[in-house]
Amino acid sequence: AGLPAGFYIITSEPASGDTGYMNWTQVKALNTQGFEVGSHTRTHPFLTQLTTAQQTTEINGSYSDLVAQGITPKSFVYPYGDESPTVEAAVKAAGYNVARGSYTGMNGTVSNRYALYDVRVDTTTSLATIQALVDQAKADKRWLVLEFHDVLNGGNTDSVTPAYFQSLI
Repeated sequence: AGLPAGFYIITSEPASGDTGYMNWTQVKALNTQGFEVGSHTRTHPFLTQLTTAQQTTEINGSYSDLVAQGITPKSFVYPYGDESPTVEAAVKAAGYNVARGSYTGMNGTVSNRYALYDVRVDTTTSLATIQALVDQAKADKRWLVLEFHDVLNGGNTDSVTPAYFQSLI
């Protein structure tokens, strides 16, 4: 459909053999096709509950894991939206340009680029709601990030089915 998209990788998963996650070949193919591939840590922990050293291992380690696959990540998504000024500083120090938590809304020119907003789309989100958000973003000249946490059959309320995703597109 020509729409930009980002995929945020828990970097311990592509080599795990878990078929619920993409493997490295699939992740690299997305990157080659021009999609954004960013980081979602190595193991998906609550970052504010870790020591500074553990935060660094998760944040810098996931950056290094992606670089080792030929991908230079520019963006980071906090697992569970769990962030703090200390975590934000660690993400910035690791080399990411932007990061997103779980703040609902739109972004403007003065938004904190290490605490960007998004709108989660799930099984309860209607096409009319998405259209209204897009129209509002255009009218306000704001940046709208739509979050699709999972696109799969048989998921939970945080996911959408491939057929529903396609109908929204």
